[in-house]
Amino acid sequence: MSIAGVGSDKNGDPRPYGLGIMSFFTIMAIAGGVLLGIGATEQSSFAAFKPTTDFNMLVLNDGDPFACLVLNHTHTTDKRSNGRSHWCVDIYKYIFVDTTTNITYSSGVEEGRRPDYGECKTTDTQANPSWILYDDPDFREVPCWTSTKSPPTEDAFTFYGCGNPDCVKIIDPQWYLDDALAEAAVLILIGSILLGVGCPMCGVLVFCTIRCHKKIHGAKVHYVTETA
Repeated sequence: MSIAGVGSDKNGDPRPYGLGIMSFFTIMAIAGGVLLGIGATEQSSFAAFKPTTDFNMLVLNDGDPFACLVLNHTHTTDKRSNGRSHWCVDIYKYIFVDTTTNITYSSGVEEGRRPDYGECKTTDTQANPSWILYDDPDFREVPCWTSTKSPPTEDAFTFYGCGNPDCVKIIDPQWYLDDALAEAAVLILIGSILLGVGCPMCGVLVFCTIRCHKKIHGAKVHYVTETA
């Protein structure tokens, strides 16, 4: 028996509350389905990118894989917002030379979101460190990769964050695929949880609401029969 005001309306009918809660779980299930669909679609689209075949590692004549030399880098920051919260992003860009051809290149923009907003300054202790340890002379010679297609496709150029027409990179191309797949996996996980909780709860609430409706309807019929 329901008590008026506790999971029921003023007449003791719990159905309006049941329908309200069911609407919440329905929205949850829909949101889960959307996120799951987006994540699965992204994951499927990333199958077109294969870093091991899209790129070759450059090597010197003696087989040394550290074929590029970092000459300089810039570090800036940017405040980002989605309307509800804000965060800080560290932005790095590198100038390097391919020692196999002596051609100087610019890298693409490499971004890293800070775990804490901080002051959003390059001197902030929360700043993400450089991907390439340019300040250490022992690490200025780095591995680099060049696209196996000349020129690379527009999709690949964007996906791998190429910063020069030849798409010579000093960041391992595999990292971009791993990062993209990780983001898609998060969407799939969240979507699966929302869908996994929302759908069963909707089913339970529909069952309870129908059962409650039959009970109340039966009680009214019984009352009318007795008073007739």
